[in-house]
Amino acid sequence: MIRRPRQGNEGTAEMASRLGCTLVEAVPRHGHARPALVGCDPVLSQRMKALGARWDSFNQALAFAGWPALQAALRYALDQQGRPVAPVAQQDQPHPG
Repeated sequence: MIRRPRQGNEGTAEMASRLGCTLVEAVPRHGHARPALVGCDPVLSQRMKALGARWDSFNQALAFAGWPALQAALRYALDQQGRPVAPVAQQDQPHPG
């Protein structure tokens, strides 16, 4: 279940909005609500995953472990906005022959 974030997170919601995402709370089937983002473009989604987000398939959202982690990721993404995204990891390709 997706729900609106608690009051007091307007600044975080504004940062998410500047990146083209919507701030929500993702409530899993079992457990506690986690701060999350929905509506991110694929490039930003990859960047958020590199910064600690995990894909929540039940809620179709990028969920974070807590508010500080989400806020730090948003600040970093805003600082890096417009810069190319470096690959997170590349595996060595076997040489033919």
